[in-house]
Amino acid sequence: MARLTKESTVASVHPSLDYVLGLFKNFYRFKDRSVRVGVTGTGQSPHYRFEISQEQPACFDGRTRKELFDGQELIEKNWSEKTMSFSEIQDLVRRMRLSGA
Repeated sequence: MARLTKESTVASVHPSLDYVLGLFKNFYRFKDRSVRVGVTGTGQSPHYRFEISQEQPACFDGRTRKELFDGQELIEKNWSEKTMSFSEIQDLVRRMRLSGA
């Protein structure tokens, strides 16, 4: 699998439908935020974080979908620069389901 870059998004990491549905389920709590992926791992199930300006981001383990509370996870260089909105993730889920992913 290719190394993740600062340009990576949820869509560009070629996720499984299971991964995206887990992220999407957590996104319901943070609909007004955007989501970024972690870029330090292998890209199989990257951590993700929901953020909005001036508020502490909510970070989640990509594999377990549980919220992370370790301050290490918040180091800015560990995250992609590109984000996706709730509606973009919703559209990704729809496209993946239509394609049989």
